[in-house]
Amino acid sequence: MPPENKRYRPERHRDYFVEFSSALFHTDTVTIPNSKGSYALIFSLKGETQQVIGKLGLSCFRSGIYGYAGNAYGGGGLRARLQRHFASGGRTHWHIDYLKSLATLHGAWVFDEGCECDVANAMLSVPGACLSVDGFGASDCKRCRSHLVLLEER
Repeated sequence: MPPENKRYRPERHRDYFVEFSSALFHTDTVTIPNSKGSYALIFSLKGETQQVIGKLGLSCFRSGIYGYAGNAYGGGGLRARLQRHFASGGRTHWHIDYLKSLATLHGAWVFDEGCECDVANAMLSVPGACLSVDGFGASDCKRCRSHLVLLEER
């Protein structure tokens, strides 16, 4: 399922990714490079919702625009990882997989450098942004409380 970009204007967040020289927003995986790097999935939730997220358990999500920070330094690179995220259905392996079915995907900021912690911190620098769910996407991270950021509440 291709991402929907009707309500998200990427230019609003470009300035917060200045530390990543390669910051590009993609709405399809055809244009995403095969190289390794990091990314920020951008999606929205229309209403407040609750969802069981793996071992995190029942989690509450407010209505708004979210960013989820990840990286693709393993096999397949950015395109393969984001093809998995852009696809609907599939196995639930990562925390984001539990939330995908409830969300509208707008696309992904893609960077040929950095790590998911750098991306999460860049998103947190957006005025009004806040962490959404402790531990989300960061259960093995020693630097971050979460890799899921509520960018704009609606």
